Amino acid sequence: MRHTKENATRHWLVSVTVVLLLGAGANESYAKKLRVAVVQTVIENTLGQNLDKLMHLISRAKERGCRLVIFPECALSWSEIAVDHPTRADMDVAVEQIGQRARCDDLYVAFCAQYRPANSGSYRNRALVYDHGGDDGRPDLRWIRYRPWAVRTGAYVIVCNPVHADTDFMGHSPWGRCSAIIKPDGSIQANLTYERDVMIVDDIDLDEAARTEAKRRRNHPLFKPFWDMGANLLNGQTVSAVPV
Repeated sequence: MRHTKENATRHWLVSVTVVLLLGAGANESYAKKLRVAVVQTVIENTLGQNLDKLMHLISRAKERGCRLVIFPECALSWSEIAVDHPTRADMDVAVEQIGQRARCDDLYVAFCAQYRPANSGSYRNRALVYDHGGDDGRPDLRWIRYRPWAVRTGAYVIVCNPVHADTDFMGHSPWGRCSAIIKPDGSIQANLTYERDVMIVDDIDLDEAARTEAKRRRNHPLFKPFWDMGANLLNGQTVSAVPV
């Protein structure tokens, strides 16, 4: 099954951040450990090169016993450097191939691509997650956004970034980088800095993801109506404004 989320194209890359809200008691049939691959890669300037790279790295992750593979934003195609200017049809074919690989390898794969709603107009970033059915600075501040997320939710935060050898708009070179697995207590379990086309492969202990803080905020009397409204909207329902 494929799940997508789109947003307007930005002129800089941000990380794909996956927050794992898998609590220990969510389903006792699940294993207590989940092996994940966090891929920090260079984005190439053609769809074909990026697709070949993603397919190769998915296979490597499978060989190392991973169940979840995470790629950075625009890993499949980045319009600002693309020389082949893939059409919507080209992107659909490439995305379907990744879905088929997820199904064949019995993996979950999270990645991003840039789409146009049609073959004209501005590009939009699209985050995609395929399940095994095939169907989101300075060295001392690099984790400042992500570690609080883990503590606030009581969940794992997995950060997956690209890395580039050129200079960004702030004069940093190389730029991007800093992929990591961050534990629910905010500590860093594993991380990369400037390595190119490599993976973090590690096990995460689902017993540690109790989601205590996330559940507390979810059920807070003041905010619960808003969370419920959002869940209903995501399910395609029509909702009324929450009285204030």
